[in-house]
Amino acid sequence: MVADLVVSLSGIGPSTLARCADLAAELDRRHVPLSLLLAPRKAVPGPALDWVRDRVSAGDALVLHGFDHQPDPARRAGSSLRRRAEFSALPAHEAGL
Repeated sequence: MVADLVVSLSGIGPSTLARCADLAAELDRRHVPLSLLLAPRKAVPGPALDWVRDRVSAGDALVLHGFDHQPDPARRAGSSLRRRAEFSALPAHEAGL
């Protein structure tokens, strides 16, 4: 069995776009597939969204990065550190899909 490397990229936004593009270009050079993780409730503005669209149309995978993806709960005011993982409530069968 041969293992394939796939890299997932999260944190795509205006302040990280240049670094994301640099990483993607290096992975392209090495023929390493890239998946782009985006949360549906988190807006990716302007040029970053255009970049994601271009990458997806060129063959990168667009992957759900959790419906309730939030910044580190330790940094949010008034939040509980006992928050469960995003998909923890899924039944085993659905989680396995």
